[in-house]
Amino acid sequence: MYRTQPLWMTMILVCCSILTISAQELPSGWKQFSQCPVKADRTIEVDSDESGHLQSMNVKRNDWILQGAVIAELDSEGIENELQIASLQHENAKSLASDMTDIQFREYALQEAQADLENHRSIQGRVSGWEITQRELAVASARVNLNRAKNELKRRQLESELQAARVKALQIRLSRHTIRAPIQGAVLEVVKQPGQWVETGETLVRIADLESLVIDQTLPSDVDRSRLKGAEAFVVFDSNGKSFRLRGEVESYDPQENAQGEIWFHVRVRNQRQDGEWLLLPGKPVTIYVNLSDQATRSAQAVP
Repeated sequence: MYRTQPLWMTMILVCCSILTISAQELPSGWKQFSQCPVKADRTIEVDSDESGHLQSMNVKRNDWILQGAVIAELDSEGIENELQIASLQHENAKSLASDMTDIQFREYALQEAQADLENHRSIQGRVSGWEITQRELAVASARVNLNRAKNELKRRQLESELQAARVKALQIRLSRHTIRAPIQGAVLEVVKQPGQWVETGETLVRIADLESLVIDQTLPSDVDRSRLKGAEAFVVFDSNGKSFRLRGEVESYDPQENAQGEIWFHVRVRNQRQDGEWLLLPGKPVTIYVNLSDQATRSAQAVP
């Protein structure tokens, strides 16, 4: 199991590309915001769905992991033994559920009793009424025995289905002893270590989704909000000795003011990798530029 922790309420989508930035004057209407911290769009707490001793932890802090990668494993010896026993019981139940010999025997016994009754009825004048009554009782008894055999077969079939369900439940529990990454991302924290006892629902690791990063900033509340929504924006930062920018647009802003009479707007940046490393990391201060000019001016301007 895993739980998502949203880092902010209002989401933003930024379509971006990576460009080497060049020094130039910003056109009229563009506003600059400096030293803006970057945050991860979301973090995932990967929890254990079973209780048990933690047998192995396969990641460490700051590791980059792919979705589905094995993060950790719980000791599974006990559940494996339970599964083996349940599988054998299921095989035995299936064998009994498919055994038709008792029903076939009871059907044959009923046919014999009916044939004997018919023979005595055909010579009714030469046998006593008591003998015919005895044959009728024998037919009724054979019919009851056949019904009992059919009911027993149904009970065995139901038992086989119950055993199959138990095997499936144990297989699911066993699969939960292998904990996999629900998303690709960076390991922020390893909470549990091998040898520790883990309760169901306890967090094992925390993972950050570094593909989508968030930048928050404020503006005075009297800003023309019709210009803010849909405004072009780009983020400038240094990485590995080079300057880059991620480009996109502001899609939304918070509808309420803070205590300082400002409104928050948010930018979600689609991060990029270069030489196997992320260019932009949470916590890094960046500079963002937002185009607050009117629509007509925006259409006439070239994007810086």
